[in-house]
Amino acid sequence: MPDNAKLDYIQERVDTVVDRVADVGKSMEGLKTAFELHVERNDKLHESVSVMAETLRANTNSLNEHMRRTDILEHYVKSVDARFTPLEVERTRKKAVNVWVSAQLKLSAKIGGAVAAAGTVGMAAKHLIEYILTH
Repeated sequence: MPDNAKLDYIQERVDTVVDRVADVGKSMEGLKTAFELHVERNDKLHESVSVMAETLRANTNSLNEHMRRTDILEHYVKSVDARFTPLEVERTRKKAVNVWVSAQLKLSAKIGGAVAAAGTVGMAAKHLIEYILTH
């Protein structure tokens, strides 16, 4: 009987090991699923970051081009300013003032015409109302 007891003990220990291995297998399945979800999310995040990086790269290139053109324009304006003589600058200022004054006079004339037309319509309406009320 001692041999049977030893065999039963060994069988019991083997069953315990089998149960633990099965538990570890179940745990590994859960971890595998969680890891696969993590990898999938990580891939999506990587794609999103890649798109953002590409957008940032494009915006940076656009900004660099804009800054380059602004620098060229600033250099050109400074060179144009340096080429003007004081007489040319004064003539240009006078011309700009004349154009502005002319535009203001035209606007004033248009406003005056509109006010006169409104006054004429108002007077005609007043006479029409008086005529209707008296007859």
